[in-house]
Amino acid sequence: MSTSTRHPYMDSVPLDDTNDTIFLGESEDEDDEFFFSPGRSTGSQKRRPLSVTTPAGEYKTLPDTQERIYVSKPPWDDKLPKDSEDQSRLAEDAQGFSILLLLTNGLGIESVNNQLLADEFAREGYFVVMPDLFWSDPNTPVPRIQQQAGSLLARVKSLAISSAAGFMTDMWVARHTEERTWPMLVNMVEEIVDIYRPRDMCVVGYSFGGKYALKLLQLPTSTSTTNGQTSAQTSPSLTLNNDDPEDQLAKSPQSPLAQTTFLAANLSNPSWARLILTGIICHPSLVEPKDFVGIKKPALVIAVQDDPLFPNELIQAGTKELTKNTVFHDVKFYDRKLPHGFAVKGDYPADNRMVAENQAHAHKEVVSWIKSFVA
Repeated sequence: MSTSTRHPYMDSVPLDDTNDTIFLGESEDEDDEFFFSPGRSTGSQKRRPLSVTTPAGEYKTLPDTQERIYVSKPPWDDKLPKDSEDQSRLAEDAQGFSILLLLTNGLGIESVNNQLLADEFAREGYFVVMPDLFWSDPNTPVPRIQQQAGSLLARVKSLAISSAAGFMTDMWVARHTEERTWPMLVNMVEEIVDIYRPRDMCVVGYSFGGKYALKLLQLPTSTSTTNGQTSAQTSPSLTLNNDDPEDQLAKSPQSPLAQTTFLAANLSNPSWARLILTGIICHPSLVEPKDFVGIKKPALVIAVQDDPLFPNELIQAGTKELTKNTVFHDVKFYDRKLPHGFAVKGDYPADNRMVAENQAHAHKEVVSWIKSFVA
């Protein structure tokens, strides 16, 4: 069922009464980049500061799968004891936090913008782990060339390059199918949990990662499995010998191009599934109606109105499924003039207030939702 709870900074943002969704930037004046309600403070009209432009996290390599992750730690991590005389306390403290599992868009963990997004969540107080979903093969379409008016050759070249870019994207999608990505992700999360031993987890998926955030929410809350086996019995995991998680990762050789060896992980009911408390999907892509079936955890959907990559009809079918299964959820629609992927930091024009303001607003929505479920 959809929630109508609104936090203070939402007080002057209009809600659509039909489905409790938010519309920012809806204005009849096409020249008006962003609609500011008279009740909003002047402080809300400022762009979210982008003073931090250098990523603060670091790459790690998982020992078993040899896959890379980007880890961004919250400020309180520096206060944990590091001396060898207090290792027992370190282990106890380190195992008590929550992990925010950040599933990226097609640009992957190599994208500085994705790294800065992870760092932003870390500054909110979360231990962020961002897995590489693409075997160091992010989507990098061929850039388009600018057409020159009146030049037939330029128009032909532009059309050819545009077609090549689309072809490369199709080929990239063909390399990163659900059949390959899902087993790899399950293996990686299994190993992340084995190493860091978190208290619980939440998952946030952007664009490509949104589909897999939904799949993680489909996992059952029970640790029981078929045939009386647990995932610990069906998939090998790391043996912890009171080592610091950082030491375990440091012992793994760096192999960015290594492809995952699919372990015999339980893809339907891993033992760590109960740790996932909630999930958020932001303008996802490649989502199908079946991805909403069987979801068991609370879900927040951030979407752009009339987004061809996440059409309204699919959203309606998904929310109908969530409502039928009495899953606590909410949907937030944003202005149709926004680009797909707006919620991720990007190289937008500095004067584009519409993207900046809506991006900041969406980030607050995500953080507020997480805080409702993760202590």
